[in-house]
Amino acid sequence: MLMHALVAILGMTVAVSAAPPQLRSLAADDVVILRTDGTSQIMKAAEFDALDAATVAPAPIDSYNQTSVPGISRRGCEESTEVQVLSDEEFVDWDVAISPVVASKGNSVGVSVTQGYKLANRLTVKHEIKFGGKKIISVSLNKNLDMTWTTTQKTSLSFSVPDGQYGVVVSQPYVRRVQGNLLSGCTDSPTVDPFTVDTYESQAYDDLAWVKGIIRLCSSDTYPIPYCIESMGTGGLQSGQNKFSGLTQRTRVKVVGSRPTPQGYRTDNPGLATFHVLAPGDECWPAESLWKEFDTALGGKLVKTQPIAQSCYDGPAKDLEACAHVAEMWSDQDFQTSNPIGRPYPYNITCAPVDYAASQVPTKCSLGPLPTYAVNATTRDHISSAIGFARQHNIRLVVASTGHDLLGRSDGYGSLEIWLRHYRNTIDFQDTYVPGRCCSKSGWNGSALHIDGAYQWRDVYKIAKANNVIAVGGGAVSPGAIGGWPSGGGHGPATRNYGLGADQILDAEIMLADGRIIVASHCEHTDLFRALRGGGPGYGIVLSMTIKAHPNVDAVTAHKLAIAPLQQTANNSDLLDAVAVLLQSYPDLNDAGFAGYAFWFRNFPTIFVGNATSGYSHGFWTIGKTREEADAGFAPVREALGKFTDRLFISESFASYDDYWSFYEAESGLYDPTGDTSILTSRMIDRSAVEDYTHVREAVEVLSGKPEEFASNVVLLVSGGQVFEDAKDATSGLHPAWRNSSYALITGRGISKIASNSQRKAVQDDITYVKGAAGKRLAPTTGGYMNEGDRHDPDYVETFYGANYNQHLAAKKKYDPFNVFYCPTCVGSEAFVELPDGPLCKRKA
Repeated sequence: MLMHALVAILGMTVAVSAAPPQLRSLAADDVVILRTDGTSQIMKAAEFDALDAATVAPAPIDSYNQTSVPGISRRGCEESTEVQVLSDEEFVDWDVAISPVVASKGNSVGVSVTQGYKLANRLTVKHEIKFGGKKIISVSLNKNLDMTWTTTQKTSLSFSVPDGQYGVVVSQPYVRRVQGNLLSGCTDSPTVDPFTVDTYESQAYDDLAWVKGIIRLCSSDTYPIPYCIESMGTGGLQSGQNKFSGLTQRTRVKVVGSRPTPQGYRTDNPGLATFHVLAPGDECWPAESLWKEFDTALGGKLVKTQPIAQSCYDGPAKDLEACAHVAEMWSDQDFQTSNPIGRPYPYNITCAPVDYAASQVPTKCSLGPLPTYAVNATTRDHISSAIGFARQHNIRLVVASTGHDLLGRSDGYGSLEIWLRHYRNTIDFQDTYVPGRCCSKSGWNGSALHIDGAYQWRDVYKIAKANNVIAVGGGAVSPGAIGGWPSGGGHGPATRNYGLGADQILDAEIMLADGRIIVASHCEHTDLFRALRGGGPGYGIVLSMTIKAHPNVDAVTAHKLAIAPLQQTANNSDLLDAVAVLLQSYPDLNDAGFAGYAFWFRNFPTIFVGNATSGYSHGFWTIGKTREEADAGFAPVREALGKFTDRLFISESFASYDDYWSFYEAESGLYDPTGDTSILTSRMIDRSAVEDYTHVREAVEVLSGKPEEFASNVVLLVSGGQVFEDAKDATSGLHPAWRNSSYALITGRGISKIASNSQRKAVQDDITYVKGAAGKRLAPTTGGYMNEGDRHDPDYVETFYGANYNQHLAAKKKYDPFNVFYCPTCVGSEAFVELPDGPLCKRKA
């Protein structure tokens, strides 16, 4: 977005000349400074940049005044009404359009303030207030809450819109914001109704009667035009200045003041800008007293995080009994997710548990990239307050839902985390989907599940089973149902038959970085809706989501296959020959109705198949097919494997189930143990990639790694079927390769809890530049699965998003223009660099 320093400031307290000049058309680098006494001064933008402006309001406040009639009073009640003021602040408010939007196509055009645009004092209440409450608040604050201003002229302040851009004249009014409580009813137990009052002051310039504040041209090369409020001449992100430093909830902000010394992370890396989000130790990092004040405002929901295993290390927290418990429970899913910085599959462990009973020696313990504070959010107010605090103080914000993330997207050095584990309201079953706001474009007439809160799939599955429907979720029960799992694609046992997780989304409620809550659906905010359906996380916080629910089936057939070398060798080449044959067979198996997961290891640290430390194993199934149909579908594969029976142990079996849930509970992992750090890469495989056996076998050799690497390979046979059918869905934001790739390959290597940085880098480089490169050679025209991919893939934009990236980036810029919800490999993240155990820096343009 391009913001021009064409500004009229009303009510400034600087020395200016005597009388306003004759009205004229202003250039894009003109600045008009107006005073309350009517004097003005015109200067150029370069001069104006030396001035400071007011602090920006945390977020737009939408008024939803509601009044109710008083109820029946109880006996013995002494009634009173009191206005309790909690904060009284002054801000520059968010953009208010006071002209139409014009498009400059080929030549610059003018745009003028137009009559009929309105602004009013406003009262915002959280709950209904009793009759007369508005008047009581108005009298107490000595403010007319019914006051309205309307633009009345057509010719003043005409601005020039640059060539090839859209432009609109906006007012950024000077607002006084009072927040407090209306206490009413019995004095011993009053009703508490939180309120916010925004008021403005009148000002006139020539024939424009308006309010004090800033009037400017806002232009952009995209439409709709994003907010311009944060690009005003306050230094801001562009100069590295921390414009929120020193402010507290109760600080009264002056309109004009001296510009503070810019704060920034200085680095010798020429590719990094000097600006970074704040981190502990920075001069402008909020004081402890401010964190305590924030905790009080949250009702005690702020957590100052500490390493989970700190009891194993020297210091005041050392406790060997507690340490032993941590070491014992480290791989327990619920143990990890019960802590705001617990990570079931941690991307980087910087404080490993120590098993003293096994003579382990402690190394070092620090938070590393984990958040410094976390808000245990249980309400929407908690979430919005955390967003506002992070924005106000320029602190990195991360979001941890309730499951796991393999790419460390919930981590962030020195960050404030919004922990959604306990943000749970309801899961409602709809026998027939009821679209919100009369949206009729979804084309879905079946059942649905409305998930309001950060529930795990285990919670959703209970409701689905009770209503005899199939919810398309994860193979494991632990992932969050409405977070990164569906937005990143989302695979599971039922995706081949009903579509990927992203394809299930019918609508979603999202809280944006400015605090607004919007609905994205087939009818509203369709660009964001598309981004949520396959474009990954990072656009806002999903509060609720409605997904499809499918009728249960009366037949599911499961198939198990296990293969191991009859005589193990160092390379186990016979096993890998058979794996190559199987990789070639998957597209046909998929067409025959098979889905599921397969694993192979050239070498495994423990017994894998039978008594062997190498082997192949799969659990496949056909939904809606009988055993006879499944057996016929697998017959060609059985025949192809026949040539290996003298060298390999091969065992297969079938199991039949009468419905989906009896199958799921018997065959899928209802409880998944956590793992240590693993580095992954992924590649989607289409039919053309596996046509040539030699080509496939070469890839298998590299992907299987050296015996001492213990590389793992997982096959996600989760596509085809309905996933291919959904290619025609114009609202899908998935990588297009999902629509013609039958399966995905995930290759990984584990890292010890106490691995050194050099050891970690060696594994990372092997995954990225050896195994990841082999996957790309095997399937050069596809992509990878973003939720189980390589965070360091140099081509991650193409790998994870493909041709859809530019559309997702436009949505990101529109709904999160200041990158509040940054996460690694997410849309827009290419503009930033994370320093190792250091702050997030912006790349130089």
